[in-house]
Amino acid sequence: MTRLSKIWPLCFKHRVQRARLLLRKQQMKEANQAFLGLRNELKGRERPNEKYLRHYCTYMLSLMSGSSSGQWAYEAKQAKLLLCSPTLKRDFPMTTIDEIHERIPPKP
Repeated sequence: MTRLSKIWPLCFKHRVQRARLLLRKQQMKEANQAFLGLRNELKGRERPNEKYLRHYCTYMLSLMSGSSSGQWAYEAKQAKLLLCSPTLKRDFPMTTIDEIHERIPPKP
């Protein structure tokens, strides 16, 4: 955690953005810890935006672990059902298995 975030705590959305930046910088351990901490902190939250971010964190952790598509696909599907901010869905997109299949052109 940076000194600034101790003085002025970030909202959940910005903390998820920070975790993604750590991932992009290939600081895998720090990114994993950030997503894991956020997911745990968001457990039990009932606001749709917070639920969406919890699903997103679990989605990212699943992708980072290289596990089968089951977990990340489940998280994406559940998140799509939430009536949360469209901006949040745009900023933190998740792809479902159905969306992947829709993109595959049919065989001639």
